[in-house]
Amino acid sequence: DMEELNRQCVNYIPFHFLSIEDVETFVLNIIITVPFGFLVPILYKCDWRKIIVSGILFGAITEIIQAGVEAFVGVNMHRIDMNDVIANFSGVVIGYAGYCLLRILLEKIFQNGNVKIECEKYLSDFCFLERYY
Repeated sequence: DMEELNRQCVNYIPFHFLSIEDVETFVLNIIITVPFGFLVPILYKCDWRKIIVSGILFGAITEIIQAGVEAFVGVNMHRIDMNDVIANFSGVVIGYAGYCLLRILLEKIFQNGNVKIECEKYLSDFCFLERYY
């Protein structure tokens, strides 16, 4: 039945979890997108509005790409899920909040005239070093 197949492959209902694995996937999607929200404002000059839009687009585009790859390959291995979009967005926002908190902390540590420059330099250096360790 096509309607049953569609229900198994697509979930348009937010926070509708079919199993404990769905809850685990939701949490993991949050965790894996936190770095995106943390690193984007370091690498590019952007404000919270751009982060919000980026978070929504990141989640939606990820789901669209997964659906496209599966359609191209002809195998359905992933359910297109509104929860994934919400979780990805949440992870991006949490990452951005972490960036903002760390920036405030670093601004208090570097109490000089070029606080913003020092703060961004420190965060950029930290992210650069993290690639190697």
